Amino acid sequence: MIETEANAKMQLDALREKYRIARPRDIGLGRQITRDWEAYLRERERLDEEVFAPAEIKIREIIGDAASRSKLLLDKRKRLQAMVKKVADQSQKEVRKQADETTEKIDSTAEQVRDLARQAIRELQETITAVQVDLQRRDVTDLSTEDFEDLQNQLETRIDVTARKQSEALQRATEQLSH
Repeated sequence: MIETEANAKMQLDALREKYRIARPRDIGLGRQITRDWEAYLRERERLDEEVFAPAEIKIREIIGDAASRSKLLLDKRKRLQAMVKKVADQSQKEVRKQADETTEKIDSTAEQVRDLARQAIRELQETITAVQVDLQRRDVTDLSTEDFEDLQNQLETRIDVTARKQSEALQRATEQLSH
């Protein structure tokens, strides 16, 4: 009898979960989608009040009536302990699963961020190397002061532009991780 009640409650909880939708995070919702989301929340609350909660009460009543009819004396403590154990076991299973998924996502994200950081450093180093090679190939001995300053400005700008671009990419990644 206890097992039947626990299974019925688990199935009802699974049905509740089937109709649950997680609100998207870090995404701005437009007016229409916000209205749809609010309508969904109202309908979900209505389902809970008009379908799921009464069904849960009815399950308890049916089990109680069946126990009375069969003259089974269900120890209330055992019944309660069995229900709590079932819910605890299921909850632990769900939380462990979500923790594993979250850990996998974090590991994947961390690897992507490391790749982005390595790429940023590599691109800056490639630009610096290209500027140094370009500088080695140029004959600067006969450059006028103005040409020398133009060349210096051009070479420094190439490095600065790449550094700024890579820094901004890393900063955007950091900001996304902070949200």
